[in-house]
Amino acid sequence: MSKKRNRVLWNIKDVLSSTRVNQMTLEEEGAYRRALDIFYLNGSLPADVKELALTIGKGCPVPVAQKVKSMFTEDEKYVNRLTHDYIEKIRSEEHTSELQSRLHLVCRLLLE
Repeated sequence: MSKKRNRVLWNIKDVLSSTRVNQMTLEEEGAYRRALDIFYLNGSLPADVKELALTIGKGCPVPVAQKVKSMFTEDEKYVNRLTHDYIEKIRSEEHTSELQSRLHLVCRLLLE
């Protein structure tokens, strides 16, 4: 059974104060924020701009998807996928804290 993430843990102030985000149009920023949400839930985004536009949805134009793509980096592990270093760091920290929970500790002790 997969655990759904029901809260976003990145710092909204960091996003709103980012120079790169502040240089975006409102449409680009909206698409970027949507892409961040999709990335957080799925772990990656397609690197192909047309596929990225479709993934962002809501009729995202390809030039807007191109701007969004520039906010991500090509994933070194997976071909044709994008990653986001900051969100990956948060997801990793979240996973680490889950592994350190009492439930996981009890399960590890039982397995040993």
